[in-house]
Amino acid sequence: MDPLEHRLREGLRGDRWGLSPDVDVLDRVHAGAARRRKRRKAVMAAGAVTAVIAAFGGIGYVATGGGPTIMVADGASSGAGAPAEKSAPDATDMDSDDRGAESAPGRDGDSDRRREERADQSPGSEPEQPNVLSEIAPVPGDFSPVSITATGPETYWLLGTTDGDRAALAATQDGGSTFSSLASPPSAVARGDNEVSASTVSDVRFAGDGRTGWAYGGALWVTRDAGRTWEQDRSVPGLVKRLEVGGGSAYALVDNGSGWTLWRALLGEGTWQQLGVEAQAPEDLAVTGQLVAVTDKDADGTSVWASTDDGTTFETHPTPCHQDLDAGRLSATIGSLWLRCATGTGTTLHVSTDSGASWTDVPAGEPAAPATASALGARDAGRAIVAVPGEARNIGTDDTSTTPVPGLGRPAFAGFTTEEIGYILDLEGHLFRTDDGGARWSPVSIR
Repeated sequence: MDPLEHRLREGLRGDRWGLSPDVDVLDRVHAGAARRRKRRKAVMAAGAVTAVIAAFGGIGYVATGGGPTIMVADGASSGAGAPAEKSAPDATDMDSDDRGAESAPGRDGDSDRRREERADQSPGSEPEQPNVLSEIAPVPGDFSPVSITATGPETYWLLGTTDGDRAALAATQDGGSTFSSLASPPSAVARGDNEVSASTVSDVRFAGDGRTGWAYGGALWVTRDAGRTWEQDRSVPGLVKRLEVGGGSAYALVDNGSGWTLWRALLGEGTWQQLGVEAQAPEDLAVTGQLVAVTDKDADGTSVWASTDDGTTFETHPTPCHQDLDAGRLSATIGSLWLRCATGTGTTLHVSTDSGASWTDVPAGEPAAPATASALGARDAGRAIVAVPGEARNIGTDDTSTTPVPGLGRPAFAGFTTEEIGYILDLEGHLFRTDDGGARWSPVSIR
């Protein structure tokens, strides 16, 4: 019996008050208790949100020549475990009046608050998502997507360009059958690191609540109403090069001109705090559950900064990437961290199931995937997709198969929102979707 209902029943007992219970009152109590039980079940159900991505909020990807940046859905977010079938539950919107930057490491109690937030994201049915398409607006005819972020199997946002390089935003809640145009930051879109400035954006990420999101890529913009309105966040010093969401927090990798710093903001607070990462030449950021990982390189070789406590503490582990090339790109799922290393003209694949402490080589098929025209999207600890022009390679720790993807150009990202549903985006703005784990891919018309 619901605790409130029990207390009211006790209070209305005739032998205590000498009164007959009011039937209307009890009816209202029953109805309220049923609603509370329903809400508790929905909350307990919501945690299966563990998207198989390192960034869909959720997964997030950016269409740049350097390869994919994958973001995991909030609550599984980038990282550990089985992919989430449903999107993450609502997180408290960030209060614009409370936002600001702090240089202190994580305060006592932060981990407890994040654990409480994750406890509210337990497995089950998909919680109610905001209706991002409440006011249908047509997508511009010249819209070309450069980045994707998802909060569930059917709901995702696309950052793209229109009128040349002007930023534009489109969203769908039916898996891509229909799209609506939304407001976007008044910024130009940078399509490569050489175009990034304090006034550009290149990527978009949304938290699992489906309301809180960021556009970044130099500048940093935030929305708290699913992309209907945006405001610029100037509290983080430097150019925001990477941003991922997971475990009830957002993480930003920032180039401040004299070095690289990593920042964290709890979704329920919005205040950015600098974390204990002293990266030299970082390449990528992945977040999933409590795991936060940054690939880096210095004079001693390539490595990964890894935290398994929401960024409170970090350890560094060597990686198999080549010191003379970049530090490697990441794709995370629940329980695994995948790494794509450039070898000059090709790439090698590696997977870790111990938060980067050790790595296992994974065959990526022949010929080797090109370093500048491939994208990695992890499905779980044993399976991933490598997209190359014209095809998607289904990578397993024991075998590899190939699926033709007609019309696929140079891939910018590949990623999954569940073990079966995934997306590939190429540099030409072509979007493809699979509903069967990569066995078949179909083009998505963004109109």
